[in-house]
Amino acid sequence: MVFRKKVSQKPQTEIGKDLANFISIFVAPPTMAIVATICFSLWSPIGLGILSAPFSIMLCLFCFAVFPFLAILYFRQKNVVDLYVSQRKERTPFYLIAISSYLAAAIIFSVTNTKIMFLLALGSLFVSIILMAVNWFWKVSIHCAGVTGPIFALVFVFGINALPLTPIVGLVGWSRIKLNNHTFAQTLVGTLISLMVGFVIFTTLYY
Repeated sequence: MVFRKKVSQKPQTEIGKDLANFISIFVAPPTMAIVATICFSLWSPIGLGILSAPFSIMLCLFCFAVFPFLAILYFRQKNVVDLYVSQRKERTPFYLIAISSYLAAAIIFSVTNTKIMFLLALGSLFVSIILMAVNWFWKVSIHCAGVTGPIFALVFVFGINALPLTPIVGLVGWSRIKLNNHTFAQTLVGTLISLMVGFVIFTTLYY
């Protein structure tokens, strides 16, 4: 008689959480900000002012991705917060750091007449301020807000060519709910806040 050794398999719930965790880490606000930055820097219909494309990308990479999240990575290494800063009351200092970074980017892009990047930075700035205010009493999804803004900007500027990116918002929302970091309402509100801010800024200032 031949005995076959059973191969242990992960339950579907664990596989789903692994996928959700992967999405939350790698399809995150910094990722979409970098995608929008590269697209606008290389193919902006209204130009980049006095900046070159490489400098624009480098500046955005620092202000939109690196600087806002260095503090999170540092305090995660110290075991003060987790990677997602899941506790609502711990989020305010990190909001302030992000706001400072977006404000610096907005000022630089305004001075250099890099209008399209200025609007992207301005949108990130106002979304972060609103999220920080709401965070005093309710934890809204930063992930959903953070991916919605750049995707909206890309769709607004490039139209139908950028529409295939829109399902990413739903995918990120699902991942946050699957990991029990947010409720459906919190992901929806984060998305709507970013959509409304983006709509107001781009429809009034882009042209």
